Amino acid sequence: MKSGSKFCPIMVCVLLGAIAFGYVQAQEPVILFTPQEAGELRMSDKELQSLPRPRAVSLGPQILIKSPVVKNTENGPMIESGSPLTFSVLFKDSRSPVDMNSLDIKAKKGIFSKSLTERLKPYIQGTALEAKSVEIPEGKFRIEISIADKSGMKTVESYVLVVK
Repeated sequence: MKSGSKFCPIMVCVLLGAIAFGYVQAQEPVILFTPQEAGELRMSDKELQSLPRPRAVSLGPQILIKSPVVKNTENGPMIESGSPLTFSVLFKDSRSPVDMNSLDIKAKKGIFSKSLTERLKPYIQGTALEAKSVEIPEGKFRIEISIADKSGMKTVESYVLVVK
């Protein structure tokens, strides 16, 4: 009986370790861009005010950012958040099914552009993007999201992301 009584605590420790390991893996942070990339992409207030603000009606899929909250401002759609943040976006059909292979997410400043798509692709689930623990250095950044549907109709949205 003594060997059986040792088995139970060992088994409990192994199971708790496996659960804790899985929890740590699930909470692994997503580095959206490095401090060096942030230095290249960070925008001043003056640069933000000079951004073009085209908001044409699109026939492509809808881009619905569920988290963090998007505010409409005189500088266009703005997202204010701390870091880390949860980035939750739903891509909704309009006339034709969404083509998730067309998803393109970039951080932009002038002619410099950094694709963020590959870093976020693992967090795509169906027609949604759900990335938790997204780490972004402090600053103001321009983020552009584009997506098309199966018939080729494309939607492009730009956001000012302010990380405090």
